[in-house]
Amino acid sequence: MGIYEKGFERPSPIQEESIPIALTVVMLVPTRELALQTSQVCKELGKHLNIQVMSTTGGTSLKDDIMRLYQPVHLLVGTPGRILDLAKKGVCILKNCSMLVLDEVNFNPASLSNITAL
Repeated sequence: MGIYEKGFERPSPIQEESIPIALTVVMLVPTRELALQTSQVCKELGKHLNIQVMSTTGGTSLKDDIMRLYQPVHLLVGTPGRILDLAKKGVCILKNCSMLVLDEVNFNPASLSNITAL
């Protein structure tokens, strides 16, 4: 179900001015469940735009995440600790990130230090 199937035909004038054609986005979420839900919605909304979305959280295979990052990823949704871990390993390059989204700002103190480090 793409964004057009949700009833949106054109971006609003404000969106048209503010949304770049190609996004490189990191979306930080506090929990694994929220990362999975958010990434699924992003995939549905962007399916006709060929946006590659990846979800990454602690408690899942680090090796699989590393292998996935060797393929194109336009939008990375994950928990701060896992994204920081991938960045420290040099497989998640954040220098080209043009947008950082903090979803649900109820992060715990440990997560806040990871966000600051990112």
